[in-house]
Amino acid sequence: MGGLNFMVNGKMCLGILSDKKSEEHKVMVRVEKLNYKELLKRPGSEPMDFFGKPMRGFLFIGADGFDSEDELDFWVENF
Repeated sequence: MGGLNFMVNGKMCLGILSDKKSEEHKVMVRVEKLNYKELLKRPGSEPMDFFGKPMRGFLFIGADGFDSEDELDFWVENF
């Protein structure tokens, strides 16, 4: 998987990833733990899992979660 990450104060906050095998594109976002369960209900949201264990405070957003400009804006502007 390759991608581009954006950092604030030395911490990842948003990333764009591309899986070379599946050719699937995802957005990675850092979210507050308090909002985690609620944000999992949004279209395309899933736990960020690289090694068989979800990373706390991070979500992957599949293509159906950023199909429209409004959906992408939600993730970029809020996180």
